[in-house]
Amino acid sequence: YLFRSQTDGTWWHDDELYELTQRFLLYQQVNLHRLLTYHNWISWDTQTAGVHTTGYGAALNWRERAFKNWLFFEVQPGIAFSEANNFSRADLTLMLLVEMHFFQP
Repeated sequence: YLFRSQTDGTWWHDDELYELTQRFLLYQQVNLHRLLTYHNWISWDTQTAGVHTTGYGAALNWRERAFKNWLFFEVQPGIAFSEANNFSRADLTLMLLVEMHFFQP
């Protein structure tokens, strides 16, 4: 297992606000070809007085090495709650990814 904490921030000069995101990731190598990553995240901004939450969510990423060291597939279902809908409705997400590496051995 590998645990990772990641903080991202963006300053929007014209709007004079910060957007901040904190992510917690836990990586689990299942075997030589498969990796699972568990994600949790929360976002804030400073648009109104003080800092307030704008969203949070969770996801699970499944990464599979499909062929040698150059072809990978990923599937990542997730769930997110946002301030836009008053945190009352879950938004379901699904990311599908094909990754190819081109290089000389």
